[in-house]
Amino acid sequence: MEKILQQILDGQKQLFKGQEQIISRLDRLETRMDRLETKVNSLEAKVNSLETRMDIVEGKLDENIAVTKALRHNNEEINAQLHSLGHSLAELTGTVNQLDSKVDKLANCLAEHIDRTSDNINFLLRKTAEHGDDIHQIRRAL
Repeated sequence: MEKILQQILDGQKQLFKGQEQIISRLDRLETRMDRLETKVNSLEAKVNSLETRMDIVEGKLDENIAVTKALRHNNEEINAQLHSLGHSLAELTGTVNQLDSKVDKLANCLAEHIDRTSDNINFLLRKTAEHGDDIHQIRRAL
């Protein structure tokens, strides 16, 4: 009977030892869980920070897209104005070329007119001189 009691006591000691090991393991597991929870909380904070930063980046991206669209529209307007100016310049060039041609014709006509007028004036001067001589001879004769 003593032997049985001793076996029961030994069995109980082993049970207590097993319980202590289980409790020790549970304590370590609880410590690891606490550290894991701390890390999860830290990760959550970082994710929240990243979400906030992403919201800011999205806002800036939307703003940049709007500015880019405005710049593209402005560029299209400038291109249209440049095209219009090119067309106007072509029209003005044509008009200037026509005017150059007309001015050249007018200059030629004016040169011819000046030549004829100069010839007429020379003729009149010669005739005036001849008449002056004739008048002078007639006065002498009288």
